Amino acid sequence: GYEQIEGKSYYNDSIAAPVTNANSVRIVWVLMATNPEWIAKIVDVEGAFLQGKFVNGEVMYIEVPDGMEQFYGRREDVVLKLNAPIYGTKQAAFCFYKTLVDKIKNSKYERSKADPCLYYRWNNGRLALME
Repeated sequence: GYEQIEGKSYYNDSIAAPVTNANSVRIVWVLMATNPEWIAKIVDVEGAFLQGKFVNGEVMYIEVPDGMEQFYGRREDVVLKLNAPIYGTKQAAFCFYKTLVDKIKNSKYERSKADPCLYYRWNNGRLALME
């Protein structure tokens, strides 16, 4: 990300992604501990930043990475176009966050007013939390 140019490779309003509030995490843990019938499911997204999509129509190219010379050569005139932001680009976290939020909203979860990373939904009288 150190060679990216603001306004060309990224926009300043699309590089920050919120993180969950520590108090929200504590509250969810307390709820889990005091309600033994609640079930926790923990998910880790492999290659999370590769799941994001560019949100402002950015077009980004990279030099041929080490180890790929056998396919592309080490010529100065060869670059590769990125189809998605990758780890290390300024907008990678925001793009993943935006993609994830769109999917969460499509699943009928609502955002908490107290924490932008806490989502909830009621289903048949049962509360589902996503943080």
